[in-house]
Amino acid sequence: MPQPGSYGFLGRAIHRFAFAHPVIQKSLSDLENDLFRSRIAGVEVREPVFITGLPRAGTTLLLDLLYRTGEFAAHTYRNMPFVMTPLLWRRFSAGFGKSAEVNERAHGDGMTVSYDSPEAFEEAVWLLYLGRDILARKRIRTLSAADVTEEFGDVLALHMRKLIAAHDSDDGSGQLRYLSKNNANISRLPALRHMFPDSTILVAFREPLAQIGSLMRQHGRFLEIHAADEFSRKYMGWVGHREFGADFAPIEFPGLQEVKGEARSVSAEFWLRYWTSAYGMVLSQMDAGIQLVDFDALVTHGRGSLSRLADRIGVADSFLARTDVPRAPTSTPVPPDRVPTELLNEARSVHEELKRGSVDE
Repeated sequence: MPQPGSYGFLGRAIHRFAFAHPVIQKSLSDLENDLFRSRIAGVEVREPVFITGLPRAGTTLLLDLLYRTGEFAAHTYRNMPFVMTPLLWRRFSAGFGKSAEVNERAHGDGMTVSYDSPEAFEEAVWLLYLGRDILARKRIRTLSAADVTEEFGDVLALHMRKLIAAHDSDDGSGQLRYLSKNNANISRLPALRHMFPDSTILVAFREPLAQIGSLMRQHGRFLEIHAADEFSRKYMGWVGHREFGADFAPIEFPGLQEVKGEARSVSAEFWLRYWTSAYGMVLSQMDAGIQLVDFDALVTHGRGSLSRLADRIGVADSFLARTDVPRAPTSTPVPPDRVPTELLNEARSVHEELKRGSVDE
């Protein structure tokens, strides 16, 4: 997300209005469906790509690299706050839209964003229609194929078509493919594959002690940000970013030992157990449409790894032409002696299995 101070009084007021009640977004979406019916009718969703994984595994980098190929439509910061109406909001805001000024994002990790940068706003659609099924008691439920209705599948597909139509109107380049980054999608891989059988789901991961070290740092950082700026806290809740901070909502992965209260913010053991449960579930749900992406291998093997990844999703030429080798992350891994040996061995076992199944193997 942008730095909290990047939104002035008017921008914050518009965001609060847009998310004041679900009926606002739903009603405007219905209006958009009528106004742009002919444009939407000619668009199809083909071979969408969903990027997911626990945070701090390179998912934002993957989103940015693929979006820069020019072959995908994805949410950008310009879709906020009316996420459900990409066509209508683009037309309405054209006269006063902000310039694409580049700034470091709020994570403080050196990655920069502008209002034209792709971002993870898809979860807002899930929460708008399935919020009561997904989020309860500050926990996020996992979803199976049976948990998503045909009606919701149609709603999500229609939203994807509208986003593609909004992007296609820019350059007339033809039919684009839908691209999203949504960390919460790691909790519903079977549901995604059921709704979109021709999709590719990229599940990113890192060495567990390094990834949880970064998770802990970001959680602490956003606790401070949210304590200082209530708007930032609300913003993350509106778009379903509950991975960090004051409204952290852990996903109820199978076998996850619940840790209550403040222990979640300081315990390396909790985060490692969380990592192990998450990726253990991923391994149990693998199919041909799910591709494991080892971020450490992307950094180590450079263009060779990128070439293999690009080949899996059918963007080899354009992908390589516009891509730099990812830089190594700067976060400090958690020391092994801060977690139980048995748990660490389990995590390392899961990590080895992930690496054996990744696109680099």
